[in-house]
Amino acid sequence: MQLFCTTGYHYKFRKSRMHDITELFSLKISDVKTDPITIKKAMGYRGGKAPQPFDDLLRSLIQEAQNYINLQAGYRILPRGSAHAETGWVRLNETVFKTDKLISSRLKKMDAAAIFTTSVGHEFDTWSRRFFEDGDPVSGYMVDLIGSEYAEAAADWIELRIIEKAKQHTLNCSNRYSPGYCGWSVAEQHKLFGFLPENFCGISLTETALMLPIKSVSGIIGIGPEMIKKDYQCKICTLDNCYKRNTKPGNKQTNAA
Repeated sequence: MQLFCTTGYHYKFRKSRMHDITELFSLKISDVKTDPITIKKAMGYRGGKAPQPFDDLLRSLIQEAQNYINLQAGYRILPRGSAHAETGWVRLNETVFKTDKLISSRLKKMDAAAIFTTSVGHEFDTWSRRFFEDGDPVSGYMVDLIGSEYAEAAADWIELRIIEKAKQHTLNCSNRYSPGYCGWSVAEQHKLFGFLPENFCGISLTETALMLPIKSVSGIIGIGPEMIKKDYQCKICTLDNCYKRNTKPGNKQTNAA
């Protein structure tokens, strides 16, 4: 793991001092934890066991993918007093996000926030497209899932760094939430990236808010003394094409808090 840059500005509060800090990391494959079983389940094998020849093919593609993955992860932490949530919306500084009540209810006790991004890099995208261009959609589909797994693994890694940073100030963190999930419009990704340096983690946005490289993750994490991280529950999310979904969509809870 290599730290590329760190910038910090100090803010004083009665109970703790929090920084407006931006950090960008270049990760090694060995820095993140991935699970081939997750990929196999996403392929439709509920027990995580794929038959031959698919199991050997997946193993081979995972190994080859490491030649094309350039993992980057980073975050910006906004200091205490900069974040607030009410029913259906979240405010970071003067920017308001319409998140739906599910996300806002779980962030309602935050008073600071971390904005994060991760990416597997452009070279992986180029390699992934070749399989479809060469008429090999099966391998292309597997490679697509491999990219998702590594992007999410990098998000797991950066989330732990954010949690560690918050603990230094006796603060807690929420789960991470991303535009495009749980009723939060992906179009608001433009607002989110407005808080980050240009080309952060090598990511740019299209007019329709699609991240490039495609295998990238972005989102926010609420920070505060009373924040709670809860177990992820697929049944409360309405997104039916998430590759990690393990329950039927649409069973949204009304008492999420």
